[in-house]
Amino acid sequence: MLILLIILGVLAVACFSLLFFKITAGIVYEYNRGRDQLLIKLKILGLPLAFRIPLHTESKKPKKEKKAKEDKGDKEKKPMTPGRFIALAKSVCRSFKETKQEMAEIIRELRRMVTCPELSLSVQYGARNPALTGILNGAVWTAGTLLLKVADAAIGVTKKELIVKPDFTKEFMCLHFCGMLQFKLVDLLKVVIKIRKLVNLMKSKIEI
Repeated sequence: MLILLIILGVLAVACFSLLFFKITAGIVYEYNRGRDQLLIKLKILGLPLAFRIPLHTESKKPKKEKKAKEDKGDKEKKPMTPGRFIALAKSVCRSFKETKQEMAEIIRELRRMVTCPELSLSVQYGARNPALTGILNGAVWTAGTLLLKVADAAIGVTKKELIVKPDFTKEFMCLHFCGMLQFKLVDLLKVVIKIRKLVNLMKSKIEI
């Protein structure tokens, strides 16, 4: 009996200690020609875990309700294009500036709890014709830079990388975003709540 209590006590201490170990969380978002996906990667004590989060779910609803929802969503569901990406980046930057005072406390707490060792954004695109693709190149670079600056201002980023690859042969849009966050397991819930508040505050101001 005494041995069992000792074992249980050791396990309890070990589990409690885990709460104060730093974990690494990776967020990978991909948009490829109208389809997007989100992947969450975790590494706890060297053990890798990955969760794929569906961004679009098909609902089994009556035809009339589904048809009404589709009609309503026609205007909302627009494919990502270089122009929309540029407009989105400008809107995100503007919304961050407008809500910065409201988010000051959230940002302070996030910077205290979270470190971001790496953040990368890759943009591949092609416009209707080679001339327009070339003209958009500088604007796409600027838009990507703005998004990375907002992330850096919000949580602080150690290493930032931006890759822009124009394609002069076809019209398409691909995005690949990868961010790494490090924080203590005990702060996981707080971090999620703070980031959600931060995103919701900014979303309320974003217009594209």
